[in-house]
Amino acid sequence: QMLGFLPLVFSFCFSISLGLSVLGAIFRDVQYLVQSVTFALFFTVPVMYDFENLPDQLKAVLKYSPFTLIMKMNAEILYKHNFVRVSEALYLVCVTVGVFLVSLGILTKYRARIAERI
Repeated sequence: QMLGFLPLVFSFCFSISLGLSVLGAIFRDVQYLVQSVTFALFFTVPVMYDFENLPDQLKAVLKYSPFTLIMKMNAEILYKHNFVRVSEALYLVCVTVGVFLVSLGILTKYRARIAERI
């Protein structure tokens, strides 16, 4: 099941990278925004702690984060040897497609300006 999960994660990461790389080439300050968001994600994504042990208020916010979902699905597959819920996988597919479409829109909008900014 891990082999079916990895392409989805790679697609999600590619979708984010596509949009941010174009924005980073056009607007130089995007790198500082990405650094700040990455730092915040470092503490909010449940990598070293179990998602189920969090308070209910925090769970309600973090359960919609695709990064949290990826870590949760990864733990289910690797450590608990469970199958991923179809609803969670579909949610991640929808988020990935949405992020990819937004990134593609950013790319088409700024395509002509990328070469002159690099």
